[in-house]
Amino acid sequence: MYAGKVGLVVITVERYFKVVHAVAHRKYYRDWMTKAGVALPWISGLCFFMFPPELFVLPHESSVNWDFSCQVISNAYFNSD
Repeated sequence: MYAGKVGLVVITVERYFKVVHAVAHRKYYRDWMTKAGVALPWISGLCFFMFPPELFVLPHESSVNWDFSCQVISNAYFNSD
């Protein structure tokens, strides 16, 4: 259902610019923008399915050791081991 909502947003934004800013739409709109608009809901839906938001929720704040968490994050992203 998530990709369907993203698709509706893409269509709505494109229609808004075509109606409200018709001259700019004719001047700047390209074919690659249509292709990106078609691919965006598929990509976002796939990412939402592969990485659900529940993975990024932190446990209760009192049980988090922030020094350790920051050290793990910095080691994971900034070391080239």
